[in-house]
Amino acid sequence: MPKRTRSESSKEHPNYKLKCNGDETIYQVFLAVVQLGLLFMPSINALSRTRRILSALMHPSVLPRTLCFERRELSKEFIRRANTYLAQGRRVRRVGHSSRPQIAGLDLRALGCVVSLRDHAIISDEALASLSSMHPLHALDAASPNTRSRVTNEGVKALLLKSKGLVALDLYNSPNVTKEGLEGPRESLRAIDLSLCTGITGLPATSWPQLTHLSLMYCIGIDDWTFLSNFKCLQYLNAGFTSIEIHCVSALNMLQVLHLNSCHRVDDEALSSLEGVAIQQLHTLNLNNTCITDMGVASLAALQLPSLSTLLLADCARLSDACLNSLKQLSQTSPLETL
Repeated sequence: MPKRTRSESSKEHPNYKLKCNGDETIYQVFLAVVQLGLLFMPSINALSRTRRILSALMHPSVLPRTLCFERRELSKEFIRRANTYLAQGRRVRRVGHSSRPQIAGLDLRALGCVVSLRDHAIISDEALASLSSMHPLHALDAASPNTRSRVTNEGVKALLLKSKGLVALDLYNSPNVTKEGLEGPRESLRAIDLSLCTGITGLPATSWPQLTHLSLMYCIGIDDWTFLSNFKCLQYLNAGFTSIEIHCVSALNMLQVLHLNSCHRVDDEALSSLEGVAIQQLHTLNLNNTCITDMGVASLAALQLPSLSTLLLADCARLSDACLNSLKQLSQTSPLETL
């Protein structure tokens, strides 16, 4: 009986049955990885080496973008089971390896159906269309912090159209998503994270009347921020690393958290424009790495901010010890706990 080669022994292993979906390039890369493992692990027999390599590539704790060929099938199976559980009145949660308990500051723990595909290789228009078949789908974390997401307007439209109970959506780092993809009424939506969606130049005026949490960090394509006045219920706004002008938040009477870190237009004059604005509920103000000076802190202290408990002023190079008197004055009228 002829002796079997290493490759023949490896191919018969059950874990070797992978679906490469016709992508011959990725398949060849995978074979190269296996062969390298065989070369650099001489103390273990060929079958065991192959098994270890396959296990490392396909293990759920490994970043999903690392040559996982069956993720799409796994996602379909999850959706099938999730729909079954929801029909039975049970809660469904799919927690990813780096999932967060919040989307744009909104706590997700009280929601029923929360799906996290954060930094997942299958995040695409097709995946969003498949997930939209889940009823109800309350929150979807489709953020892609490490690589640019492949999601486009088509996928987002399909999701918003079919997921009528969607409460929170995270599309972090989806540069192909624009204002047009977000249009369409979705009254249930309360939180959306569009950070690093550089294709966005604005938001639909009347699509999300109940929106309370919004993150537009690094959205450098937005020049006109007057659309914010349409979101009367907004409580949380993260506009860090953008060109936002503070006067655009003047109509947000319910605002509680405001992040303006590294916004180059935030200076003393901008802070003075807050005078007379109804921001009585504001308890967190992030001004890290802005252009404010001691005079700007003084104008801030002159405002009536009875709820302000957190004021962040790190990396403000133009501040000096002279601002300490203004901060002391501010602490007498506000319950400051963090500086």
